[in-house]
Amino acid sequence: MSPAFTVEDIEGEWVLALAGLVGSRAYGLATAESDEDYMGVFQIETPKLLGLDKPNETVTNTHLDHPGVADYTYQELGKFCRLALGGNPTILELLWLPKYIAQNDTGTTL
Repeated sequence: MSPAFTVEDIEGEWVLALAGLVGSRAYGLATAESDEDYMGVFQIETPKLLGLDKPNETVTNTHLDHPGVADYTYQELGKFCRLALGGNPTILELLWLPKYIAQNDTGTTL
């Protein structure tokens, strides 16, 4: 199972800075009932970010919204930084994953 917004889908809409499998599957603690959870950070082009229409800062899916599709949460870079600087433990997990499914220079800097 993979997220409905795959790396390729996100890249078509936004610049994906960092993304990875999080939760129990990331650390080898999953059970047969465990689902897949993905987390990521995306960048919005400057004109869209500074435009009159506020862009989405969070893109999410849960198995309750779309059964059969992995859970995912992607945060816009600015929102991710605000949450990380506030010590949000859920967000901080993304920074110490053993591997990533997507990572650009911004993601490496994070």
